[in-house]
Amino acid sequence: MRRGLLGAAGPGRNCAPSAPRAGASVRPLNFTVRRHFEDYYMPFTKLLGPTLALLLALPCNAATAPLQTKQDAHALAESVMKLVAADKIDDAFGLLKPYWPMASSELDMLVMKTVTLRNTVGDRFGPTLGYAFVREDAVGDFLVRYTYVEKRSKHPLRWTFTFYRGASQWTVDAASWDDKVSELFSP
Repeated sequence: MRRGLLGAAGPGRNCAPSAPRAGASVRPLNFTVRRHFEDYYMPFTKLLGPTLALLLALPCNAATAPLQTKQDAHALAESVMKLVAADKIDDAFGLLKPYWPMASSELDMLVMKTVTLRNTVGDRFGPTLGYAFVREDAVGDFLVRYTYVEKRSKHPLRWTFTFYRGASQWTVDAASWDDKVSELFSP
């Protein structure tokens, strides 16, 4: 809402008389238009919230390339493990999110639990040194599991990613990690 002075400019006008310059005549209708601080920034602040919301939502709405082949699914698992090795768990699960038919709230809870648990066992297993691909297990042409090892300084962790191909593309069926190293030796 604009504020203004009453007088020669009339109600609602945002004008104030200017100070006369040296040697200039003082005329009653000599006005300088002045904008108040909020006139400059109010539209900006009104647009800031919706603009930020839109910018934050854009990555979520961006079309992700579907996983057409097993190689695409394997490349996704490989990218996730690179982020795991860098201890970027939020980003790792963020890569899986578009391909995982799980409610966003459930996935967010899974990420939170994973981060909490990894922080708890960090001292016990030591820092991450890297990762290694162990094997691919397939059931027909519709189910595949990729097994990795997260190498830590004191104890390795097993990561598995299971993908399912329904009608035409692959989706994440499961992703898990544990310390059951002995199961890495079974076929």
